[in-house]
Amino acid sequence: MPDRPDTEAPGQAAGDVPAVEELLDLAVTRLGGARRDGQRTMARAVTDAIESSEHLVVQAGTGTGKSLGYLVPAVRHAVATDERVVVSTATLALQRQVITRDLPLVADAVADRLPRPASIALLKGWHNYLCVHKIAGGYPADEPTLFDLPGEAAGAADHPAARGGTSMAALGEQVVRLREWADETPTGDRDDLVPGVSDKAWRQVSVTALECLGQRCPLLAECFPERARAAAREADVVVTNHAMLGIAAMGSPGVLPEHDVLVVDEAHELADRVTAAATVDLSVPAIESAARLARRHGGVTTDALDAASAAFGTVVGSLPAERFPDGLPDAARSAVAAVRDAAREVLSTLKPETGVTKPAQPDTGLKMAQSTMLQLFEVAERMAADPTGHDVLWCSRPGEGGWSGDRFGDGASRLHAAPLGVAGLIRTHLLAERTGVFTSATLALGGSFDAVARTFGLGPAATGGAAD
Repeated sequence: MPDRPDTEAPGQAAGDVPAVEELLDLAVTRLGGARRDGQRTMARAVTDAIESSEHLVVQAGTGTGKSLGYLVPAVRHAVATDERVVVSTATLALQRQVITRDLPLVADAVADRLPRPASIALLKGWHNYLCVHKIAGGYPADEPTLFDLPGEAAGAADHPAARGGTSMAALGEQVVRLREWADETPTGDRDDLVPGVSDKAWRQVSVTALECLGQRCPLLAECFPERARAAAREADVVVTNHAMLGIAAMGSPGVLPEHDVLVVDEAHELADRVTAAATVDLSVPAIESAARLARRHGGVTTDALDAASAAFGTVVGSLPAERFPDGLPDAARSAVAAVRDAAREVLSTLKPETGVTKPAQPDTGLKMAQSTMLQLFEVAERMAADPTGHDVLWCSRPGEGGWSGDRFGDGASRLHAAPLGVAGLIRTHLLAERTGVFTSATLALGGSFDAVARTFGLGPAATGGAAD
């Protein structure tokens, strides 16, 4: 049942490429496993979906061996057609299994039967890699900010090293170890550091994508995230995570390399991860942090923003901890609009004057101030917009409205905005002009895949089945 009538089918596998069942047998034998009927059914279904340009939702229960069920068709297709395949997982555990064991095993096992060996790469969000320029002293010392890891660090709080507090002494020891590790690591990937470090320590040696100097960085040739992206642009199969898909679903260009097939494992978590990436919040500490960075690194005054922050704090502090189905109350919308307008004014002041030659050495402090202020402006602009029905808005207060605790640690009330649904984002930004394969152990509801297909932006015409 085709679900992409407006696109051309990807190139078919060459006629002399072995059938996917034969390649699967090679991979299973190399793994020391036994033939599984469900796994063969899945591999055939994935291959058929890719070759016919159909989206596929496939349930593969425990014991099916679903990783090989999609990796063998992915490698076969990528090598035979020279079209890249992106594979995404939700958990670090599965990501490690795929990139360090399953995918290399498949690529090696079938290499002699394909036109050429398959190349593979791992791609994560910017903040997951060391920044060599920051380690070299190219950035000013960090201060806590509520915009530390927007979007691309979704799930960072679940990192084993992020749990618990960190004393100043322990923080110093961790940073020293990170600097030593920077001279040894070939990847700069946080997950390659064992044991890990706290988020506070990691912030001292990394930057977000918005804070990165990009092509103007004096250490661009040594940049770990740039290397990872260069490798991904050349690889046949790229392994990433749902947090990255969340950023791509928000319309951020260049997050993922060009590809014509997307395989989503642990697909039952995709909608939640995309929602997390699309959810924003606004609080007085966030506004004050942006203002401090602007004053400290931009040398600008923030009187209007300071006044807007104070007014916002008064209004949000009086709001109930509840949802606002009809949009923000008038007073709250006006307060948020004032923050938006003041942030726009500061942003304009932070921009270099037209015609002024850029300095040879970029001002990293200014870059940090600009990126933080831009995020503040975009969040306030989104919340202050007239009700469109696309977002759900609510206020949270520590310990109220069913919200226990204070994960931000500042005791502040805050406004939140999240999309009512992400199916359109997934359909538009993740599946446009490519084939999607969604798999997990539990996807069917009442024997039907229609409900879960709709969460992916697919209609009932998407192919669905079980490989149990």
